[in-house]
Amino acid sequence: MKCPSNTSTSSQASTSINDCNVAYCEPVIFSNDNISCIACPIGTYKNETGNHQNQCLPCPLGVTTPDVGNTNIANCARVSCNAGYYRVNETHCNPCVKGEYQDERDQAQCKICPQIDGRPSSTFNIASTNWTDCYPLCEAGYFTSTNRSCSKCPYGRYKNITDLSTSCQACPFNFTTVITGATSLLDCKFSICKKGFYRPTSLYIDCVKCPIGTYKNMSTVEMTNCELCPTNQTTLIEGATYQSRYCISNCPGGQGYSWTSQNCTLCPVGQYKEEAALINVCKYCPTNSTTLKPGSTSCIQSNVHLYQTIMAPRETLKVLF
Repeated sequence: MKCPSNTSTSSQASTSINDCNVAYCEPVIFSNDNISCIACPIGTYKNETGNHQNQCLPCPLGVTTPDVGNTNIANCARVSCNAGYYRVNETHCNPCVKGEYQDERDQAQCKICPQIDGRPSSTFNIASTNWTDCYPLCEAGYFTSTNRSCSKCPYGRYKNITDLSTSCQACPFNFTTVITGATSLLDCKFSICKKGFYRPTSLYIDCVKCPIGTYKNMSTVEMTNCELCPTNQTTLIEGATYQSRYCISNCPGGQGYSWTSQNCTLCPVGQYKEEAALINVCKYCPTNSTTLKPGSTSCIQSNVHLYQTIMAPRETLKVLF
């Protein structure tokens, strides 16, 4: 007797239908477990009887079958669309447009980019093959960063539309903004602070000099504060531009900085420097005043009689200022 359809025996001289337990698949179908038969998948065909999966032959490169279970190479007439494309008809594929992608072959349509951080997203190019090609559409004042998020436009730049721009528009020459995330050219209304100058807050239209004890060695578009001189150092002027040139030893009271020796030296008689003075130079005493000795921190009136008695045999020294 003949075994049921799509089955066979594993050896000759079988005596029972129960021996018909091996898959023996007709054309169109195959077996991947030697027990049951299933249809050849899309993109393959099978025109002989057998029970091995490799008997489903692949279609030639660039074409496929319209469905499963094909018996002849002639069924391989449909164009095969790669990932990033979708099938328009039996002979033509179109690329996925911007904002869509397709990560599978031979699909009838593309997939829409998902929302990212609550924002709609899109792709930079057509024919995208993965959802990771989708980046958020950043609103005005923000640009699309490489980590697939939106970042604020930095100082000195602005952006006035929602798109996939990876940078913001620069302000005109010598102008900047006082905020990040600027959305208009009209925000570029402040001058760039040059070396030695800074803008304390956004309320300041003009730049101001760096105060004593600080410096700034670059022109900046943002509201960068001036840098402090190192510990125990200060500057002699406002608007200092370089640490190495302007930051000098912060002399204690009664001493001023000497450019000749590049050290702190005692203020000479007639000059003084207060203990907590910001100015690192000795100042002349006011009219009709002086100091008693070098290294003074204050002056005294010169019309005051100061008596200093030095004990010596039969002699008293009177010092009058």
